[in-house]
Amino acid sequence: MKILSLILLCCILLNANKISSQIQKEIQNDLMTISTDAKNNQCSISIDNKIIYQRTCEFEYNPSLIFYARLQNWNDVWVFQDNPMGNACDGGILRIFERKNGEKDISYRGELDFCGGANPSFELKGNTLKIIDENSGKSHYFQKGQ
Repeated sequence: MKILSLILLCCILLNANKISSQIQKEIQNDLMTISTDAKNNQCSISIDNKIIYQRTCEFEYNPSLIFYARLQNWNDVWVFQDNPMGNACDGGILRIFERKNGEKDISYRGELDFCGGANPSFELKGNTLKIIDENSGKSHYFQKGQ
């Protein structure tokens, strides 16, 4: 009985490894690496080891990814926030990027000045990304691919 249980357990584990391997292969294309940097007076954002945005900066920490969505109607959308040093502003400029479905290039969509308080909130409806600044009560809208 113990031998049969051991054989059954081995079969289950082998099958689990096979399934895990298949899942890893399927999601490999969906995985991405994201890194940000702020050194030598240069702030940069990289996705999949390719710099998608770089600018001159002083006295800043690494930009932070604060929003990402991958939806059928919006493709890929990233929002990064600058992180200036000091206490004059709790937060920094929001930088919006988009990759259209099926394309490799990532487009810089624009930026919003954001200086502190509660983090912004985000809503995706249809082809519109709405960024809400709770402190000022303002909403900003970005249309897909425009």
